[in-house]
Amino acid sequence: MLVKGETLILFDKFADFLVAPAAFDIDLLYAEAFGGAAFPQMGLSSNEQQRYFQALMDGYGPLSTEQQKWLDHFTPLRAFYRWPNRFAPHSGEIIRLMARKLG
Repeated sequence: MLVKGETLILFDKFADFLVAPAAFDIDLLYAEAFGGAAFPQMGLSSNEQQRYFQALMDGYGPLSTEQQKWLDHFTPLRAFYRWPNRFAPHSGEIIRLMARKLG
């Protein structure tokens, strides 16, 4: 991803070449990116982080119900895999939030 002013330019695989569900990519955004912007209820991200996160999500488009279920399970796994990590300081909060959601 390239951030240029208010514009995000995504570099990704060819969209018609399916190698994995979008949830595999998006779980990284949920677990580690933009200071917890995927979970605004935690109050950990800035307005700017929220805008960038939303721009990326708009690029992926809406997830199917099946994809959302995958995402709900991949996100805590990704957070556990990288926790503790100074580059993803909110992993513990994300793990707790997802545990409540799935519990």
